Amino acid sequence: MQPENRLYMQRQPDMLSGRRKPDALEPVESEAAAVEAIVNGKSKSATVIRLCEIAEMEWQGETLKGAPKNWSADIHVGVDRIASLEDYIAYQRGQQAYYADPQNNTAQSGLLRSMFEASAAYYQGDEFEKILEAVAAQPPETRYAVYDGLELGRFRKLEEGGKAYDRKGQMIWPPAAPLPSADNTLDI
Repeated sequence: MQPENRLYMQRQPDMLSGRRKPDALEPVESEAAAVEAIVNGKSKSATVIRLCEIAEMEWQGETLKGAPKNWSADIHVGVDRIASLEDYIAYQRGQQAYYADPQNNTAQSGLLRSMFEASAAYYQGDEFEKILEAVAAQPPETRYAVYDGLELGRFRKLEEGGKAYDRKGQMIWPPAAPLPSADNTLDI
């Protein structure tokens, strides 16, 4: 008997929801079926999944499975839009300006006030500037998946080979047509 490769999906950790480990691998028929399962599932939040192959075969009434291999790049599901590197930097600068104004801290005391003060310290610190300099040094074609419903972590970088689907399961990245280059020419 020859092993047969089957496709599996795995939801990736999401610090915003508190999930710190990837979910268990689930068999799926195709990438489209994996996206559909997420879109039609109970979770209405954005999800990042990865696909892999696992060799399986039946032997003496048991299913034997190999190790996962051929992992896909991240597949973002529930994305509201795609943002450019400039959009991301502008958003971060907007956050910096917001937290620089103490009038925006309307909490009188307690946890919310402490959170605002911690965010203000972060955005005014040297570490933030170093991170933003590193981000600005990325290639201009860098893109981000944007989740408008999330306040924290709303931008997630799309890695090479990554894909993005909207909340209805329609692919929005990569684009169907080639993007213009920096000098407004198309590479076809």
